[in-house]
Amino acid sequence: MHLTKRQREIYDYLKEHIRSRGYAPSIAEIGKQFQLSSP
Repeated sequence: MHLTKRQREIYDYLKEHIRSRGYAPSIAEIGKQFQLSSP
């Protein structure tokens, strides 16, 4: 599976969040971490 740099960063964030906390981050947490906003 080929991921862009940005996708890999988000994927790695998800993996680490799940590993350290035992659950996935919310969409809002992901957006805040990566300065994303909804249209």
